[in-house]
Amino acid sequence: MEEHHKQVSQLLAAQKAARVDLLRTKVRLADLRQALLQAQNILAAQKRLLVNMMGVDDPADTLTLKGETVIPSSLTADPPQLVAIALNQRSDYLAARTRLEAQARRVDAARAEYWPAVSLTAGYGVRMAGSGEDEDVGAAGLGLSVPLFDGNRISARIRQERTTLAAGQERLRKLELEIKKDVETAVLDINSSSQRVNAVQQAVEQARESLRIERMKYELNSGSLTDVLDAQSALLQSETNYARAVADFHTAAAKLRLATGETCNEKK
Repeated sequence: MEEHHKQVSQLLAAQKAARVDLLRTKVRLADLRQALLQAQNILAAQKRLLVNMMGVDDPADTLTLKGETVIPSSLTADPPQLVAIALNQRSDYLAARTRLEAQARRVDAARAEYWPAVSLTAGYGVRMAGSGEDEDVGAAGLGLSVPLFDGNRISARIRQERTTLAAGQERLRKLELEIKKDVETAVLDINSSSQRVNAVQQAVEQARESLRIERMKYELNSGSLTDVLDAQSALLQSETNYARAVADFHTAAAKLRLATGETCNEKK
């Protein structure tokens, strides 16, 4: 638009353009500068938020973000396989499953109290005999204890442990469903944003060609400035949509890595 503003100024100086065209161009430039300033302010605020979340003391304006706004040429996203990977990698799921296994062993331990308890006792010593000589004395015994009357103490403990086990099984089931939902949602978002990128990319190319044609027509006095501004607005909107689609793709990819429990070191 700055280049177009210079072109309109030159045409106006040569009396080949109307002054209203220059005013419209200035208005459009002011709108673009205001939008650019707003975007810069949002970026600065997001950097400050990121610095605070990271817990670092570096100034936000020194933070440099790195990355490529490109879409991978190939992406393997098989939801069942990714869900299986998530169940093997997610630390929260592995911890919940370990707690459930420990609770199952506590149930077995509570049930084991019904079993008879076998004990073995033995003793050895020296006893003074009547003749004045010492005698070796030893004893050994086998004991068997059967809990016949316990006041329902054992059954109550078993019910308590089983209740805790059932609650843990339900929590694990809900966590599995949540992991499955997170993975499938991320895959859907990836596929959707990837398709949007391909579609919007074509729109960007068409908008650029349309702007080129409208500017050429204006230079030849066969088109209006309104058509040029409309074409420029359409191009800006298409480029904005493309950038948002690419950002949504990378956001969805990050959510998929989070859902599958992938760490930064495992990222390929």
